[in-house]
Amino acid sequence: KIPQKTFILEEQAMTGTFTQEDAQAYNQILRHQHEIRQRARRKCRRFYTGQVLYTEDLGKIYRRRKLWKMMELKRQGVKVDVRAIRRLMRQVEEPTAFTMPLQEITRKLH
Repeated sequence: KIPQKTFILEEQAMTGTFTQEDAQAYNQILRHQHEIRQRARRKCRRFYTGQVLYTEDLGKIYRRRKLWKMMELKRQGVKVDVRAIRRLMRQVEEPTAFTMPLQEITRKLH
């Protein structure tokens, strides 16, 4: 419905029968279309074509880093979710993470 109204108003502008009310209606339609596009830009998920956003190898690297970061916090006395650590240990295949001292954890982290 909006494209039809826009087309009619544009035809009126070209033929010279464009009134002040038509101008206001046309501006209102343009404002409405702009708001729709802004909302779509904010809310819709963007498609990244041709780019590698995630691979299993990258995921494993991220999880390994998170595991060592969480273990470092745990060794420093900060409360950390032990289930999350165990899950990460299983995912990155590091079964000995709980037995490592802080120096070795820090070395693996950096």
